[in-house]
This record gives sequence, structure tokens and C-alpha cells, in this order.
Amino acid sequence: IEYTGTLTDNSHLQVQRLSEFVINVKDFGALGNGVADDTAAIQAAITYLNSRPTPNPGGIVYIPCGTYMISSTINVNSGGTTIQGGGNLVTASGAGTIIKKSVDGISHAINLGANNTSLRDLMVDCNNKTGDGIRSDLVNGVVLMNVSVRSAKSVGAYGIKYGQSSENFFYNVLVTDCYNGFYLGSAMGAQFCSFDGLHIVHDDATLAGVGLELYGVTTASFSTVSVSTG
Repeated sequence: IEYTGTLTDNSHLQVQRLSEFVINVKDFGALGNGVADDTAAIQAAITYLNSRPTPNPGGIVYIPCGTYMISSTINVNSGGTTIQGGGNLVTASGAGTIIKKSVDGISHAINLGANNTSLRDLMVDCNNKTGDGIRSDLVNGVVLMNVSVRSAKSVGAYGIKYGQSSENFFYNVLVTDCYNGFYLGSAMGAQFCSFDGLHIVHDDATLAGVGLELYGVTTASFSTVSVSTG
């Protein structure tokens, strides 16, 4: 869903479809041109969505195809929020949505910090900068679908790192060229997680970390999971 009109007041942007509230980050100033810093615009869209009163909080933050540079963590801290990209298949023509680190010092590009949030149809490019790609801890019901993470190459970094949690779902997730690929668990445990299409690829022989690490995971289901080196 992409809004192509002209707005003079962001507060008027209310697109209702399939009973879900949808907003577009471009109506909050994001450019997605691979040059401008889009951090504030993306975070403003998420904040606006989360400011809606109950009983219907949450909804969809749509990030159209393009490359969105970020200089600090994007925080998703309200339940029921979906970050929806335009696709994670990045081609020579530029099709796909990329969230790309622009500087070192970002602990992680995206933080999924609330129950029942999801990240769909986009790529997180750590761009060889320090820190992790996607982080989530102490939350339940988080979904990653058609998501890829690449180039978290600093020592100790993870493409995806989940802490204590339950009922998380991972569908068609690809992690490439990260020091550590995917971590799930904690001393307090993680349970009822489902993996359907998780692929971790290390093409860079200098990366010495772990591909897939599960710690304290008591209940999980796996379908089509692979770890490979180039």
C-alpha cells in the first residue's frame, strides 16, 4: 500500500484496509534514496501509529521499496505493530526495501521490543558497521517473515539475536555474512518457537562466529533450516 498524494498535515493520514491502520513512512519525510538519514522519519511514523488510543492500537507501518539509511536503532515498542516492507529480494534495479546502517556505534538496527510485533518483507543491511541486525528480548509472539539480514561483521555481532521469549515465529529468514548468524535463548529459557525456512550463509571465511545457537530453548519446531559456509 503506497500513498502517492500530497499531504499538508500528517495527522490526516488514515488509511483503513482490512480493519488495520496503515501509514507510510514517506508521509513522515522518509526518502529511501540511500543517502538521506531516514531514522527520525521512520521512528516518527512508528510513534504516530502507537499514539492511537485503545481499543485499536497498533497497525502497519509501510516502508516502500528503497534504501533507508539509519544512524540509530529503530525501536518498535508497542504491541500489535507490523513493519511492512516492499520486499526483501533486492535486484539490480533496486527493487526491495533495505534498512541500512550508516554509522558505527548502533547496538542493533531494529529492536522489536513489544509483544505481538512483526517485521515483514525487507532487508536489514548492517553495512559492515558495528553491532547487531535485529534484536528482541523479553517479548512474546514476534514474527519475522521474508526478512534478510546481512553484513553484521564486527567481532561478536549477530545478524539476529533473541533473548528470553516464547511463541516467536520465523518464516523465510536469511542471514548472510554476519560474524554470528542467529541466536535464540537465555538462562531463563525460550519456548514454543517455530522455524520454517531459516538459512544462514557464511561466504566470508574471516567470520569466526557461530551460525545458529540455541540456549535454554525447551520447545521448538524446525522445517527447512540450513547453515552453510562458502
